This record gives sequence, structure tokens and C-alpha cells, in this order.
Amino acid sequence: MQVQPYLSFDGRCEEAIEFYRKALGAEVMMMMRFKDNPEPNEDCAPPPGSENKVMHASLRIGEARLLASDGRCSGKPSFQGFSLSLDAKDEAEATRNASGEAAVVSYLRAHPDFLARHPELLRLLTPPANSGGDNVYDFQTFMIDRLRAEIDAAQANNRDLLITSRENLAGQRRVHDAGLALLRATDFQQLVHITTTDLAVLLDLDVVTLCVEVAETQLPHAVAGGVFALQPGAVDELIGPGRAILLARNRPGERAAFGSATGPVRSSALIRLRFGSRAPAGILALGSRRDEMFHPGKGTELLCFLGRVLELCVRAWLDLPD
Repeated sequence: MQVQPYLSFDGRCEEAIEFYRKALGAEVMMMMRFKDNPEPNEDCAPPPGSENKVMHASLRIGEARLLASDGRCSGKPSFQGFSLSLDAKDEAEATRNASGEAAVVSYLRAHPDFLARHPELLRLLTPPANSGGDNVYDFQTFMIDRLRAEIDAAQANNRDLLITSRENLAGQRRVHDAGLALLRATDFQQLVHITTTDLAVLLDLDVVTLCVEVAETQLPHAVAGGVFALQPGAVDELIGPGRAILLARNRPGERAAFGSATGPVRSSALIRLRFGSRAPAGILALGSRRDEMFHPGKGTELLCFLGRVLELCVRAWLDLPD
């Protein structure tokens, strides 16, 4: 099979052929004028006075073959796409080439926004008739059904957005309440108690612990209820060097951070605590039995804010330098 470009010059074909002969050494293999058409067709006839215009011409340029015509002979050529001529060896090959229609359908299915990007093509397409039949719809019906589907999808998105907004507002309120509870502590012991007991209720979690690196320990162990000692460097190992927070879902909590309460934890947030340049690093560990409570795509600003509030409270009660 050969694929040959077919150019329409709209009345200036001979001028183009002469240019190709001089510039590219084109050889005219065949040229037929409209007046020489052995089977004239009134539907395809050129305007009066165009009988000598080129109906069909074949040029050879080097090893390539180029087909050309005057087309409608308006004398105002302009780019409106391009045509290719497929030269099949026999009827069987021509039949195989007809599968190009299937390729067009496949392309349009893969690029549903094609007509949106090329709206000018709608003027060239023939819409289906308005009469019905199995699987036959006019464009108006199709567009109405499509708009209805888009409206339904938009309403569903709005509902999801509303639910998400309400959840975010509820989350903000819980974090703010937790921060206020930390600020109300009257001494350091009460601050620790609020952190490891009250925050779980206020944040709707299953467990909240406070972890601090301690030089004397070799393995993590509970110092007091909800407070765990970690070996030096454990914060970086658990959260990652330089990271402020680590969110995890669909996996058990870190035993070093949650101790015996690790069992029910299925998602967790580990927030780095910086108590000062001379103080050891720490972690505020939040755990939940709900798999999706904490996930990598969740915003962390509020959780980091809560961690900063706890840092400032610890510094104030222990009189730690910045």
C-alpha cells in the first residue's frame, strides 16, 4: 500500500505545478483538465469558465509521488486540512484499509475532548436524524443527556465537598480545643496528664502518648503512664531526618511510640517535638483504630500547630531555653 498526499489548490494548480517543476525538478506524470473528464458529473462540475482548470494531476518529485487538483476553482486557496490518497494493490487490501474508520472511532473514544478542542469540525459533520431507532439519537438529545450527567456529577462533587468541609471544620475545632486544654494546665504534671489522657478524647482517638529521647536508656520503656523514653536518635529513625511529621495508615503503630497500646492502632501520626537546642527531641504520637484517620494525603498544618503548642507549654513549665 502507498500513501500519497493529495493537494487542492482551488484554481491555482498549474501555477503550483510550474513552481514545483522549477524549484524541485518535479515531473508531470499525468494531468487531466475538467473539460477532458470522460464521465462529467454536474454535482462536481467546476464554476463556469473553469473548464481548463486541472481536475487531476500526478507529479513525481524524486522518489515521491504527489497528487494535485484545482478543486472548486474559487481562486482563494486556504488551509482547511489535508487529504491522503491510499493506493491499494487489490480489492482485498482496499477492504483492509477501510478499517481506518475503526481507528477513528477508537481514537475518539480515547480522546473524548477532541471536538471540544476542534469545534470547527462540528460544521463539517453530519448529525444523525431526529427520528428514533435502536441506539439512534440526535445531537440535541445526546447533549441534553450529557449535560444531565454532568449536573449529577457536579451535585455529587458538591455533596462530597460539603462533607469534607464539615469534617475539616470539626477537625479544626477538635485541635483548637486540645490546644486550649494544654494551655489550661496548672503545672507540668497536669500538662503530661492532659497530653496522654484528655487529648485522646478531645481528638477522637484511641491513644495519645508523649515520647522523649533519654541518653541513659538502651531500649524504649514507659517512664510514666503514656510517657515513653527513647534511645538517642530514635526520633529520626521513627519520623525521618528533618521531617516534622509522619502519617501512616493501614498498618500497626510503632511499639516504641505506643507501647502496650499498639494493638488497636491502625493509623498514626508521629509529630516531632523540639523542646530547645539543649533539650532532647521528642514525639507526640497519635493513634487510631480507624485505617483512614491519618493518611499521607491528609493536611498536617493543624497537627503541627498542636505540636508547637505542646512544645511551648513544656518549655514554659520546665523553663527550657530556646
